[in-house]
Amino acid sequence: MNQKPAITPNEVNTWLRQGIAAARAGQQAQAREMLMQVIEIDEENLLAWLWLSGVVDSLEDQEVCLENVLTLQPDHEMARRGLDQIRRYKATQWLREGIAAAKAGRTQEAQDLLTRAVEADETNVSAWLWLSGVTQDLDERELYLQNVLSLDPDNVAAQHGLAHIRQQRTLSAPTSFSPSPPEPEPLWVTRSETPVTPAAAILQEDFAARPLAPEFISAEVSPSPEDSTLGKVFDDMFDDEYLCPSCAAPTDPSDRTCTTCGQPLWVRFRKQERRSKLLWLLIANEALNTLSTAMLPVVLFCYAFLMVIFHFRSSGYVLDPVTLFSAYLGLPADVPQDVLAMLLNTVPRAVFYFSFLPLMLSGFVLAGLYFRWKPVYYILSLKALLNIAGSFVLMFKTSNIFLGLLGMVMPLASFYMIFQLDDDFAWKERRILLRIDPDLAGGLDYLARGKLYAQQKMWAMAAIHFRKAIAMHPNDFDAYVALAVTYIRLGKYDYAEHQLNEAHQLAPHSSRVQQLRDLLNEIRALELSAESPG
Repeated sequence: MNQKPAITPNEVNTWLRQGIAAARAGQQAQAREMLMQVIEIDEENLLAWLWLSGVVDSLEDQEVCLENVLTLQPDHEMARRGLDQIRRYKATQWLREGIAAAKAGRTQEAQDLLTRAVEADETNVSAWLWLSGVTQDLDERELYLQNVLSLDPDNVAAQHGLAHIRQQRTLSAPTSFSPSPPEPEPLWVTRSETPVTPAAAILQEDFAARPLAPEFISAEVSPSPEDSTLGKVFDDMFDDEYLCPSCAAPTDPSDRTCTTCGQPLWVRFRKQERRSKLLWLLIANEALNTLSTAMLPVVLFCYAFLMVIFHFRSSGYVLDPVTLFSAYLGLPADVPQDVLAMLLNTVPRAVFYFSFLPLMLSGFVLAGLYFRWKPVYYILSLKALLNIAGSFVLMFKTSNIFLGLLGMVMPLASFYMIFQLDDDFAWKERRILLRIDPDLAGGLDYLARGKLYAQQKMWAMAAIHFRKAIAMHPNDFDAYVALAVTYIRLGKYDYAEHQLNEAHQLAPHSSRVQQLRDLLNEIRALELSAESPG
């Protein structure tokens, strides 16, 4: 009987790569088939489960895939974020269906749906509030309203509802907001014959006028089922760390610049960011040396000036040093010719100018040390080696070996000191990977870092930090707007629209959101007109 050949790890890796490539190309059926083959062979392949979650058809299947990822790696941030988003989305769906059932008078159906919503998302204030209106048990209603206040202490409807429950208990009144019907009706029923309490009136007014008002309904309720991003909540466009940090285009690990946007993909930085104490000591020594060499031109001119003064002391000339120095440099000045001739004979101009050469060399070395120019490091190393060689020659020529060895101490110490400064002058290079910066702690830090990357036009880097800020602070309006702008810059218009929808739920009257919507529509219209023939 023929045995099937064993499947090698290379074949499994090939299927995995092909499945990921198909998923990126939007070929979901092919990607699903390849990734399922990988999982049948290797049920613990985390990457296969993660990518499969983005190409399966139903939310339930996506949930199973991500739960398997978290089983293999409990701290996997992307899977945890995706699973939370799925559960919030399912809670949103159940909340909508529950509200519709409650408005239609199907109390039991509404209670079942709203219970599922709060089980999926215990932080959904709106679900708890509506659930308190369809339950018939006074204790349960009180518990639900207390849950609302634990999440939203300023919720007026819950405060009035609890006050009414306590009043009912004090008066031993029937346990219903609507005392007349034998079967209590939901709080939002608008029939004129149904008496309502103050708490019910508040709920009725607010939900009738603003059925999804932010003060009663969490921001997660806002996305519509037709939103193009929700069907692929796990299709993370930034999962490849070798994507360009500016435009998010695919690149090879060896690429120096992005072939799409032309931005550099590598960054140079100092091996040792701060100057060492030894380098500061060398800088101080060179500063003193520069100061001493600066005195040479001054000494030469002072010597020439004193010689002139001494020679013409009986001539009656009034010799001003500033005027004499101007004439010495060849500038127009009222100086007798015989005085100027003697000054130039004492210290010729060429000698004076040449005296600045040590100053310029020392100044160059001083600047090179401070700014850590690599050529200066090589110059100092060569100088130290030449000094050592000169000391060897001197030691063999001198008759006193002890003095020769003593003369080598300073050159050897100087070379050792310069050798120890190698890290101060060294540079390193690293690839800019599309990763979250590890040195940040809170949502505001991620938001600020994202804005910094945006200022540098590194839009993909900005996007992943804005997404992290939103994950940590889901009600941060600025983060949603910033992420929407970033997606527009990246040409991810569907994602941008989704973020604007989220921002709109947080601030329905924001002019900023409307301006970005108008801009997004203009950009889409321009691209459509550019793509249309003729």
